[in-house]
Amino acid sequence: MADMIIATHHLPIFDNVKVKRFEFEPLSETAQAALARFMTLSPADLGPVSRHVFAYFQDRQDPDDALTIKTPEDVWAYVSPSAISVEPGDVHPDRWYVAVEANVPWEVEHGVHMAWENGTDIVRVGPVDGHISNVWAYDDDSLADVVY
Repeated sequence: MADMIIATHHLPIFDNVKVKRFEFEPLSETAQAALARFMTLSPADLGPVSRHVFAYFQDRQDPDDALTIKTPEDVWAYVSPSAISVEPGDVHPDRWYVAVEANVPWEVEHGVHMAWENGTDIVRVGPVDGHISNVWAYDDDSLADVVY
């Protein structure tokens, strides 16, 4: 088995928060290109992601918890990215996915997992469960356009 590669990245999309990336092999040129595209995203690019993370919060929130998040834009104050990965496509092996794992107070056990296809297009928001798309998670091609 190859040695684990650990790299540190500052994510511009999350105000340059520092996270770790763990890999067992060096990234291919295509994977590096997806990561490079992701690194060009800014906090303004979280706009389309906000509603999905907010919906995840609403579905997972404990009714007895005092945590109140009123708008999709407010959800980011509670999202703490902790790791990034670059993974080959599950259904389309020619596509690469940049995935960010983050800690959130409403789902302490599973956190939140966000994946961007080819580093630019959000394709999945959900628990950290090893799936980079809902098609793969549920083995259902009809979920190709479902982010959360």
